[in-house]
Amino acid sequence: RDRAARQGAAAPGTLPTADPLDGTPTDEISQMATAADQRLAEAQRSVEGLKAESDGRVERRRQLPELLANARQRLAELQAAAAPGPDVNPEEAEAQRAARRARIQALNAEIEALTAESASYEARGLLLPKRLDRANRELRAAQANKDALQGILAARRQAEAEEAAREARRLVLVAADAPEDVRERVEQLPKENEALVGRSTGPDGILSKTTQARAREAEIEDETKRLDTEFDVVVRRENAVGLNNAVGQLLRTYRASLPPRRAHMVAIQVRTETIGQAQLDQIDVDERRRDLQDISGQVEEILEAAQFDSEANAQSEELRRLLTQLLTTQQENLTKLYNNYELYISALLDLNAAERKLVEERDAFANYIDERVLWIRSGSIITASDFRAAVDALIWLVDPDTWDDAGRALLTDFQRNPIVNVLAVLVFSIAILLRPRVRARLTQLGERAEKRTCTTYLLTVEALVLTVLLSALVPAILGFVGWRLGVSLVGGEFVRVLATGTIIVAAFYFSLEFPRQLLRASGLGESHFEWPANASRFARNTVGRLMPVALPIILLIALFESQEQREWRESVGRLAFFIMMVVWAYLGHRCSNKNSPALPLIQSIAPPGAETSVRRFFYALSAGAPTALAAAAAAGYYYTALRIAWRIHASTMLVLLVVVGSSMAMRALLIARRRLAIEQARRKRAELKAAQKKAKDEGGEPLSVVEVHEPEYDLSQI
Repeated sequence: RDRAARQGAAAPGTLPTADPLDGTPTDEISQMATAADQRLAEAQRSVEGLKAESDGRVERRRQLPELLANARQRLAELQAAAAPGPDVNPEEAEAQRAARRARIQALNAEIEALTAESASYEARGLLLPKRLDRANRELRAAQANKDALQGILAARRQAEAEEAAREARRLVLVAADAPEDVRERVEQLPKENEALVGRSTGPDGILSKTTQARAREAEIEDETKRLDTEFDVVVRRENAVGLNNAVGQLLRTYRASLPPRRAHMVAIQVRTETIGQAQLDQIDVDERRRDLQDISGQVEEILEAAQFDSEANAQSEELRRLLTQLLTTQQENLTKLYNNYELYISALLDLNAAERKLVEERDAFANYIDERVLWIRSGSIITASDFRAAVDALIWLVDPDTWDDAGRALLTDFQRNPIVNVLAVLVFSIAILLRPRVRARLTQLGERAEKRTCTTYLLTVEALVLTVLLSALVPAILGFVGWRLGVSLVGGEFVRVLATGTIIVAAFYFSLEFPRQLLRASGLGESHFEWPANASRFARNTVGRLMPVALPIILLIALFESQEQREWRESVGRLAFFIMMVVWAYLGHRCSNKNSPALPLIQSIAPPGAETSVRRFFYALSAGAPTALAAAAAAGYYYTALRIAWRIHASTMLVLLVVVGSSMAMRALLIARRRLAIEQARRKRAELKAAQKKAKDEGGEPLSVVEVHEPEYDLSQI
C-alpha cells in the first residue's frame, strides 16, 4: 500500500489523478497517514541525531586524548597512594583498601572504554557519512509516502463530500413538497453528517489532534532520554573525578539547560482540563449514537409527518431510502467519532504520563546538581581581568542596535496584538490618574483609624488593599513590558535577556515598594498598626534611598545571568552583586544597630521579652549576611552567593508577610476589645439611668453619676 501510495503521487504538492488504494476504507487510509507521520518524525530524529554526532566528532576527538591521559594519571596516583598505616583501625583499613580497589577497577574500565573508542574512531568516522546518506534517503521516502497518503486522503474526502452533497440535493428535491418542519429536518441531516466528519477527520479534527499529541509524546520521550543520558554522564564523571571546578562548571551548564518545570506543569494542567472536556464530548456523542439505534422508527416518524398521499408512493419510498441512508451514515460517523475520541483521550493520557516522567527526571537532576554545585567555586578571586571582561560586556549592553531591537520588538508586538496592548495602556493610564486619590484615601483612612473610638475593621482591610494596589502599579507596568518582550517574535538574544531581566526587576521593585508604602505617614503601619512614627519614617527613607541603587544593579545582574557568556557573568554580574551587597550591608547596619532610630519599630513588632533577640536576628539578616555574601562572591563563590542572596531576600519577604498578618490579627483583636468595652459602658450607663429613675419614682435620693474612664491597654500584653 505504501508503494501504491507513492506511485499514485504525481508530484509533490499535487493530488493524484487516480486512487491507487481503491477499495481501502477511508478510515484505514487515515490511520496509514498517521503512521506515516510517525515514521517521518522518527526519520527526522534519526537524521538530526546523526548530524549532531557528526558536529560533535571534532570536539570529541580533541577530548579523547585528554580524557585518556587524565584517567591514566589518576590511576597512577591512586596506585602510588600509601597503604593505611598500622595505627588505623583494621575494619577502617579494610574499607579503605576495598574502596581503593573499586576505584582502580572503575578507572581501568574507563581507560579500556576510552582506548576502544579511540581505536574505533576512524572506522566509525568512515561509516558515519554512509549512515547519514541512508537516513536522508529514508527521510525523503517517508516524506514522499506521507505526501502521497495525504493527497489520496484529501481526494477521497473530497469525493465523499461531493457524493454527500449530491445525495443531499436529491433528498431536498424529494422532500420539496413535505411540510416545513420535515423539510428542515431533511435539510439538516447532511449538514450534521458533514459537521461530524469535520470533527473527526478535518484539519482541526480529533484524528489530527491525536497525531499531534503522539508527536509531542515522542518529543517528550526524546527529551527524557536526553536528560537521563546527561544525568548518567554527570554521575559517572563525578564518581571518576570528584567535585572540582571543571565539574562544577559542567553542573552549572546542565542546570541552566534544564527544561522549565513550571511550563511543563502548566501544560499538564491544561491538558488535564482538555481530557475532561473530551470525555464530556465523547459522552455526548455516545448519547446521540444511542438515539439512532431505531433508525427505521425515526424514518417512519418523518414520513408520517410528511403526510404523502397514496399517489406519491414512489416519492415516499425514495425519501425513505435516502433518510435511512443518511441516518445510517450519521450513526456510522458518530461511532467513528466516538472511537476517535477514545484514541485522542488515550493519547492525551499517555502524553501527560510522559511529561510527568520528564518533570520527575528533571527534578531529580536539578536536586542532584543543587546538592553539589553550591560548594564549588564558579570562578577565581576578583582580578584585573574581570574589569577587562566587564568593559566588553558593557559595550554589548549600551550598543544602540540592541536597544533598537528591543524597541522594534515592542512596536511589532503592539501592531500584531493591538487589543491587548491598548487595553493595558488604558488600564495603566487610569491607574496612574487615580494614584493621587488612592494616596489621599489612605491618609483619610489612617486619620480615622488613629481615633480611639474607631471600631471598624474594614478600614484596615481597605487600607491594606489600597497599599498593595499602590505598590503594584509600577511593577505591573514593568512586568507587562517584560511579558510582551518575551512573547515578541522580533529580536535576538538581547530582547530575550531584557524580557527576563525586566520581569525580575518588577518582582524586586514590588518587594521594596510594598514595605515603603506600608511605612508611609498616616499609612497602614503608622495609623492602623500603631508603629512608632519616627522609626517608620526613618525606615521608609532608608528603603527609598536603597531603591535607586538596587534596581539598576538588579537589572544588571538579571541581564548577565540570563545571557550565555560566562565571563560577563563573572565580571559585570559579580561586580554588580558585590556593590549591591555592600550597599545592603550598610543600610542594614543603619536600620538594625542598637543605636538606630528604627530600633523602636523593631521592638514594636517583637514579642514581649524578645526585643534584643529580634534585633540581633534582623542585624544578622540585613548586615551580617550581605557582608559574608560579598566576601564569598569576591573569593570566587559568586554562583553560590547569588543563590543564597535570593533565598535570604525571599525569606525576608516571608517574614514581612508574617508581620503584616500578625499585625492585622492584633488590629482585629483591638477593634473587638473596643467594641466590647463600648458595649459594656453603654449597658452600665443604661442600668444606672434605670436605677436613678426607680429611686426617683420611689421618692428616694437620686443616685449620683460616676464618670468612668476607659483604661488604656497595651495590646501586646493582652
